[in-house]
This record gives sequence, structure tokens and C-alpha cells, in this order.
Amino acid sequence: MRANRTHYWGFSSSSSLARNSLGRCGVNAGLGRTPGTSSVTNVDLIGRHTSSGIQRRGSVLHQISDAKNKLRDSDDYGKLTGSYFERTVADVYRLYEQELIKANAMDFDDLLVRTVNVLELFPGVRERYRKAFRYVLVDEYQDTNHAQYRLLNLLCSGEHDNLMVVGDDAQSIYGFRGADIRNILDFERDRPDARVITLDQNYRSSQTILSAANAVIAGNREQQQKRLWRDPGEGAKIVLRETEE
Repeated sequence: MRANRTHYWGFSSSSSLARNSLGRCGVNAGLGRTPGTSSVTNVDLIGRHTSSGIQRRGSVLHQISDAKNKLRDSDDYGKLTGSYFERTVADVYRLYEQELIKANAMDFDDLLVRTVNVLELFPGVRERYRKAFRYVLVDEYQDTNHAQYRLLNLLCSGEHDNLMVVGDDAQSIYGFRGADIRNILDFERDRPDARVITLDQNYRSSQTILSAANAVIAGNREQQQKRLWRDPGEGAKIVLRETEE
């Protein structure tokens, strides 16, 4: 069967969906010149409202971005704070949201957050995009964050629950960017009818290397069980060298 249309989802798709959806709801949302929470306005705002000055702006902006990836607004984030730094972030986050509203703008993280908000609040918009994306394929699923997880659940449910993901929990290395490994570990729990195909045959490395990798990853407390293998060829033994650096 030949598909009529194929959509490749990326930055432009998220931007278009967010803008179109918010526009239908009466919001004329713009997109800041600099994607992400690092615009000059944000930096100046942090410099004025942190006792440590502008030097820590990167840490503050990272916390704000991480909160958005977890779908937490400034009020939600403020309820979870404990340390002085976290309280400072909450204050700056609140001011930052106000500045975005005044500027009628969204940052990079808002492209996901506001899209999720619209799909949750407006059933008509949600159904429109469910019909537009009837079959969804996600690559590198182990690197998705909570906002992306929520977006997929909103798009792929009910009559149009056709979701295929590709990923490897053993390659989840982007937790510092907000990736949530629970998304892939809990996939079968979230979707009991899902069919799992394990691609454990390797064509790149020798069996010696694969056996060593299997032994290292076996120590993970939570994982999807698999053992990488190849046929044929054991390969050369691993040589350990200790250097001064």
C-alpha cells in the first residue's frame, strides 16, 4: 500500500504545529530570534536578579529548560525548590515567562510545551493532528524527554494508535539534556499490545568486543534484557593499556 503523504518531524514541524495551533486559539505567537532560553533579554534578566551575577546564567537557563522539558511551569517548579539556587531559578523563571508574554514570543522549548498544552486543551485540534499523523515512527526513542513523550501519547491514541519506536536503553546518554530513560523502559507497560523486535545481531564489532560490552552493561539495575552477538568471528583479544594520562 502506498502512503499518500509522509511527514518528517523536526524543528520546522514543531514550529509550524505550535504556531498554527496557537493561532487557531487566538494567540499570535512569534518565535524569538535565538532558539532556546539564551536570548539577550534572558541573560540581562538573570544578571539583574541573581546575587551571583551573570556568571551563573548558564546553570539557571539549564534549569529552566529542564523544567520545561518536564512540562513544569514556574509555579510548578517553585513548589519543588529547596536550596537558595533553586529559589533563585524559580524567581528568574517566573520573570522570564512574563517577558515572553510581553514579547508575544516562544523559545525553543516552548515549541513542544505549547504544542502539548494546545493538544490537551482543545479536542478539535488534537483530533485534526491525530488524523494528519496516522502512523508515527520515532528514532532514538531512548533520548526523548517527558514533553515529547506526552506529545506522542496525545497524537497516538484511540483510533490512531499506530506508533513505532526505535531505540536502545543501553545507549541512553542524554539525561543531562532532559532525556528520560523511563520512556523506553516503560514502553511495553504503557502499550501492552506492542510487539517488541529485538535487533541483537551485530555486524560492526567482533564477538570479543560484544561480549565485553555485554558484561559491562549487565551491571545496569534496570534494562531491557538482550545479548549482542555476531556470526562468525571471535576477533582479537582485548588489550588493556595504562597510560599516565
